Amino acid sequence: VSVGLFRDAERVLNENGVDLERSSSAFLYQSTPAVPVEASLEQQFAQVRQRLADLPTVEKVSQSHSPLQEFIRTVVVSGRTASQYPVYLKRIDHAYLGITGQSLALGRNFSAAEIQQGASVALVNTAFAQGLERDGGVLGTALSRGDGDTYTVVGVVDDLAYPGTAADSPRIYLPASEAGSNFIIK
Repeated sequence: VSVGLFRDAERVLNENGVDLERSSSAFLYQSTPAVPVEASLEQQFAQVRQRLADLPTVEKVSQSHSPLQEFIRTVVVSGRTASQYPVYLKRIDHAYLGITGQSLALGRNFSAAEIQQGASVALVNTAFAQGLERDGGVLGTALSRGDGDTYTVVGVVDDLAYPGTAADSPRIYLPASEAGSNFIIK
């Protein structure tokens, strides 16, 4: 059953332009070392990322959740209208769009520096942008999740069907932590 679900999910993504050809996803578990480690978790994962990127057959590495992983359901509040919006959330880094082939419709992607600094920036999809503002002009809009953090929309990505959700489902992408243990390798 798992293989069939995976193939169905992969088919949905491929039909909608996500390029999973030669891509793999990995989740690394961090066990407690017997000997204290001087490097922070971020530094350790940066080393793993660099070692993966240095492999001769690897084109790109993203420290993001896989396109095959479900989005998290959450609610965000617009700083412009104070309205609440149910959305699907995924944590990604600056390399995610390049690996998946998802296109930017407006604005810009996250930068490597923003990921490293844990900047409070966000990408939204076109469907969510049009739900926030009829004309889709959402760049600079502040969105919060009720956890005290506010994110500024810096880009809008094209709508894309993901397994379990329609293409026009409202989505928000937030920066992944450099201490995150999810990797996509192409």
